[in-house]
Amino acid sequence: MYESPHRLKETLEYMLDILGNRPITLCRELTKKFEEFLRGDIKAALNWVENEKVMGEFCLILEGAKEQEAETGEKWWESLSIVDHVNFYIDAKKMDAKEAVKQTAKDRNMPKREVYQMYHNT
Repeated sequence: MYESPHRLKETLEYMLDILGNRPITLCRELTKKFEEFLRGDIKAALNWVENEKVMGEFCLILEGAKEQEAETGEKWWESLSIVDHVNFYIDAKKMDAKEAVKQTAKDRNMPKREVYQMYHNT
């Protein structure tokens, strides 16, 4: 996934909250003279971002879910409220509220109307 330097910290924080601390590679300035790779976990990447001057474009490569996690059917959003789930899509995925409500309803296998009402009545 591509990420700009101004949103990198926020994106890593979302990833850590939602996906947990899994292996990641930050690739900076790909195909350019000062190409750089940082390998580690999300916490280490966040620590690096907080302590360094972040410049240039980044490509993030994140390890997928372990087979065991996929088999158990764990959903990344299970611990979130409906409102937080919708807000995740609005903030992290830059969706408008209508799209975010639709995606949340799809994720949770709920009617859109019900998600809409819960989101707007808080």
